[in-house]
Amino acid sequence: MVKILFNKKKGGATELGTPPNNQIYYRTTTGEKQDPYNIYHADGTTPIFVGTDGTTQANLISNEYKDGYGVMTFDKELSGINQDVENNILCFAMVTGANIPDDIVSVFSEINLPNSITELNATFNGCINLENVKIADGVTTIGENAFGLCFKMKEVTIHKNITSIGSYAFFGCIGLTSVIIGNSVTSIESSAFSDCSSLTSVTIGNSVTSIGEYAFSNCSGLTSITIPNSVTSIESSAFSNCSGLTSVTIGNSVTSIGYSVFSGCTNLISIKIEATIPPSAYSGIFTLCPSLTSIQVPSESVDLYKAADVWSNYASKITAIED
Repeated sequence: MVKILFNKKKGGATELGTPPNNQIYYRTTTGEKQDPYNIYHADGTTPIFVGTDGTTQANLISNEYKDGYGVMTFDKELSGINQDVENNILCFAMVTGANIPDDIVSVFSEINLPNSITELNATFNGCINLENVKIADGVTTIGENAFGLCFKMKEVTIHKNITSIGSYAFFGCIGLTSVIIGNSVTSIESSAFSDCSSLTSVTIGNSVTSIGEYAFSNCSGLTSITIPNSVTSIESSAFSNCSGLTSVTIGNSVTSIGYSVFSGCTNLISIKIEATIPPSAYSGIFTLCPSLTSIQVPSESVDLYKAADVWSNYASKITAIED
């Protein structure tokens, strides 16, 4: 197998520096020249290098190779490569995590996406060196596994045009420290941010109505979370094993809290629920939460919570929200 190594931005060996916008620098482990139109053969698609307008093909002028390093020069500035012609996925980088054959290694650290992209599905999954991504305004959906296992990604802002965050979208991004979810997002799907162990700050926009199962599980760096009034359901294990979590605030519209939502939150001390009607809850909601001492609810609802199924198991901890 031939491994083709690209560095950040337009690709290439770091020893050659950053290439001009109409060139790609590359290096192969076997020291052989590579035809750019045959690099991605294992997934059965033909890559198309495109110009900065996002549609016009850029033509290869020369492909010079010496001592294990190559320089591809094109007749116009490059904006990316269309790696999946059938699904019209335009990747702004030369290599992404979508359908990458085993003989290619992606080492990009920075990617800017063009406005022509509207949906990301597993596009950058496994880009282990990716640190920064500017998500273009045209993107409306961050799909399943879009950025999963991007170990070095640090911050993510989900802008105003994005409406959904798919399952495992940021799963295992262990370097991720901060997430801002914009006010257009309506759903956070299962395991979307699970196993992001360095995540310390999460802002959830006020249009989110559901938080999927395991959405933030094993985010051990989280210390507090505020769930906005727009959320009506929190699915099973959504915040399970967030061992650093000490306080939680849940808005006034929640009607359902699933199994083991806070199970294994060993340092959880207090939870405030602003809903006047006790949400339906399922067994194990606070399993392995030995530090939990306070469940605050609206003053007029204290007796309702103490009598409600599941909540009655924690009657001694239920008190009125303090003004």
